[in-house]
Amino acid sequence: MAVWRAMTASLIIISSFAIQLCSGNQTSTVTISTTSPPVVETTNVNLIDHTDTSTVAIATTSSTSTAGSTSTDAAEPIEDMMVWAIKVTSVIPYLSLQGDDHSVLQAALADPDKAFNADNTLATEELYVGQDGSQFWALAADYNRSRIYFSDFSSNHIGVYDMKAKTSRIVYEDLSYGIDGMAVDWFTGNIYWTDTDLRVITVADADFNYYKHLINITSEVPAKIAINPIKKSLFWSERGTEECRLFKSDLSGNNIVHLHTFTDVEYIDEMTMDVSENRLYWSETILDTFSARVRYFNLDDPNIITTIYSNSLGLFMGLASYKEYLYIGNSYDRTTRVLNKASGFVLPHYSHKDTEIPRGVVVFSASVQPWTVGDHLAHPCADHSCSQLCLTDGPSIHVCACTSGSILQQDGRSCDVTVIEDDFALLMDAEHGRIFQVPLTDPSAFVLLPLTDVGVPQSVDYDEKTKKIYWADTAGSRIIRSNLNGTEQEVILTDVQTYSIALDQASRNLYVVEANRDAIIVMSLELPSVTSTLHLHDIHRVWKLLLSNKLKKVFWSEWGQLETSDDVMSGVIEEMNLDGTGRKIIANDTGGPQGLTIDHENNILFWTEILLGAIAWMDLNSGERGRYDLQFHQNSFDAELAYHNGYIYLTDHRESNALRVLVSDVMSKVTADPDDVEEFGPRVFYDLSGIRIFSSATVNADTNSCSENRGGCPQICVPRQSNRICLCDDHSVFVPSNNTCTQIRPSVDEITPSFGDTCPSFQTLLTDKCSDTSSFNFTAPVATDNSGYVVVKRRFKNPPPYNLLPGIHLFQYTAQDRSGNVGYCIFFVDVIKATCKGLPQFQYGITISAPSCGNNYGSVINITCPGFDKLNFQTQCTRSGSWRSNEPVICPTATMITTSTSQSSKTNLPQSAAPEGLSGGLIALIIIIVVVCVVAGAGVLAWRFKQRSVFAKQAFWNQADGSVRFTNEG
Repeated sequence: MAVWRAMTASLIIISSFAIQLCSGNQTSTVTISTTSPPVVETTNVNLIDHTDTSTVAIATTSSTSTAGSTSTDAAEPIEDMMVWAIKVTSVIPYLSLQGDDHSVLQAALADPDKAFNADNTLATEELYVGQDGSQFWALAADYNRSRIYFSDFSSNHIGVYDMKAKTSRIVYEDLSYGIDGMAVDWFTGNIYWTDTDLRVITVADADFNYYKHLINITSEVPAKIAINPIKKSLFWSERGTEECRLFKSDLSGNNIVHLHTFTDVEYIDEMTMDVSENRLYWSETILDTFSARVRYFNLDDPNIITTIYSNSLGLFMGLASYKEYLYIGNSYDRTTRVLNKASGFVLPHYSHKDTEIPRGVVVFSASVQPWTVGDHLAHPCADHSCSQLCLTDGPSIHVCACTSGSILQQDGRSCDVTVIEDDFALLMDAEHGRIFQVPLTDPSAFVLLPLTDVGVPQSVDYDEKTKKIYWADTAGSRIIRSNLNGTEQEVILTDVQTYSIALDQASRNLYVVEANRDAIIVMSLELPSVTSTLHLHDIHRVWKLLLSNKLKKVFWSEWGQLETSDDVMSGVIEEMNLDGTGRKIIANDTGGPQGLTIDHENNILFWTEILLGAIAWMDLNSGERGRYDLQFHQNSFDAELAYHNGYIYLTDHRESNALRVLVSDVMSKVTADPDDVEEFGPRVFYDLSGIRIFSSATVNADTNSCSENRGGCPQICVPRQSNRICLCDDHSVFVPSNNTCTQIRPSVDEITPSFGDTCPSFQTLLTDKCSDTSSFNFTAPVATDNSGYVVVKRRFKNPPPYNLLPGIHLFQYTAQDRSGNVGYCIFFVDVIKATCKGLPQFQYGITISAPSCGNNYGSVINITCPGFDKLNFQTQCTRSGSWRSNEPVICPTATMITTSTSQSSKTNLPQSAAPEGLSGGLIALIIIIVVVCVVAGAGVLAWRFKQRSVFAKQAFWNQADGSVRFTNEG
């Protein structure tokens, strides 16, 4: 997650071999008694006893109990225990034994005089074993409620272990990734924690029904926390880039005081409170060293700081106070040391196994968390009427607080949701099934809309006229609408898998992307159960729809068809008229287009390119395009866009709030500066799946011919540029003569479209001449359907012909009717690379050129005989894989030259023009025979003309007919 977490693991691994090899295993497991007399006077205390093992759903589980109240059952006293978390590593450094990484909660008696067995080994009890991969980082104890809280960094939750019932449960899921420290107010049962991922301190009630983000912090990992419920004080640490800081506030988050800044401290690793001595202890790693120390100050005089313990090799990730002892968990050498606070003497330490890394340490004891009846009755929250959270504001005043997303009402105790009527952003948390409002005028606030059964919201829109919100639930394959206050919630469409919806405010229609069919459908808001599929061929993986009432256009981002056979998708932005006509591609070669938004004032279209980590834009008037590289948001950040008042707002599911950037920066820069991007909204969200912004001042919803009473259409009215058209459901047609929709096909159609005999069959091709590809052309298959309506999609972006690389290529066409029935045309083409093996062999002295295109089919080699300056022959690589000449390749031999005027020795060459399939030896034999015949013929001629007195004996080679001709011309 962050440097501190990685650093702790690195230090542990580095030190494990050197130290653990020398340390003995002093730990054994025995059964520990959990009953003994209480340490302090608690016999008359009424304690809260929660043993419910069910999982509590945050902010959705109702509770009839009042926050901070106590039960009437007294808890049975439990022996004082020291509880710590260990990480069981997968490798023993010097043995390399593999296993499963997980965390474990272990316990031993807190009193060092009782904790050891007779053989001087520590008597431990295993309380809870985490699942594989679990990592427990922060611990907190609540003795009065018999609880040990733990944060699991890996599984992203807070869990609670009941010390009496011996059970565990998850009480807070997600939004727990960055929890570094936890502390309990044992009077109210409220639990506080620091989160360096969200950069906030959060408080929740004892049952986690309500939680509030209390204080914003500016800390890197780690940030630690401690509470003194008696003093009603909260302490925490923050780590900056060059220093560590200590702060204090009331338990309500008010009256924040900056106590100290430490420039020589790298990390504050843990923090604990000693209420008996009124001290705050903390452990720290000294800057640029492996040294660690423990320091403290008295709460009444925090300016005097005392060092109580130090170690030249230490990483003190566990720290707990108990009576006169201080427990220090050292992850570096895997020990837990017991320090006498008064003497500074270190008792024999607890050594952990060489596969165990100690982390958090807490003491479960009434002496650590004293609470008498008198204390309870005097507490400000003892008799309150807060509907959700009761917090103390100073030593004697209580304040009521509401869970994040709710607003405290005027009575000062009730909590309710006050929806925002105008100028707001809608943000969706897909992981938790929540939709939030964030006011544009105050983005630090937000409202959690009181919706039920939200599902997994993936796309949202808002109807300005009816004040209703519409969203797509991808988990339930539904489209739902509701008033903002949660009333009149209804499912308007089922069995539709969609990632995007777009509302036509003027025409009163809703456009929906049907992902399973790769189709765009339209419905009337007045008759939402009636849908009509627009006749659009070849759309593939549409992500977002954008509707412009001003332009009367629908835009969408589409990952598109395959650009080539190597699974590279083209990525396009397309547009169409509201009735589905006039479709065209307006932007090609986009890097994974997703979110879409438009600046209507300047007609600028914006979209995200998630594969490139960029915002792209296009001027719809001039066609000019640009790209704004978000260098710090690359590699498939899941983003949606919204434009408002000169800003582009975007969401990234890896961020805990929305972001925004000036349009002027997007259009004037190629690469974003880190300072360009601002945070928008509180850092309280987990998985932001989308954003929509609404302001009545910018709604382009002028009335048109469909605005009232569906334009007189019986089902759906869709405007055109100058008039309107009536559409009917997919099984009916519009009859203008009586203005009705007449069903022409069954409502249930199970007949699939067919390509008949138009689907090509398997083919084998060779690569083209001097090419690495093969040109492949065919007639596109044609589909028919009983309904008369069919949409055909092809796998590749462009129609044939195709240039195919060697290998097997899949061609697929799908045909789909309005009922969702799909027919397929699938065929394969196998492309084989046509080459010749090696090069033709020639005798010494022959000059050959380099092949014109290697060993590929069509490659040509030029041949020049010895003594010649010009080309004599050519041989070419054929489709069949052999070299072939268009004439026999024969150069004159030396015996053919009878005068000193001969230009060169004439040598018979291998006949490269031999028929395919002949071996090299047979070709050589044929050449020898030809040479012998030529020599014999020359001898005969010499004998016949030996009587001639004049014979120049000059020989000439006729390249044209491949013969040797003699002449006596002198």
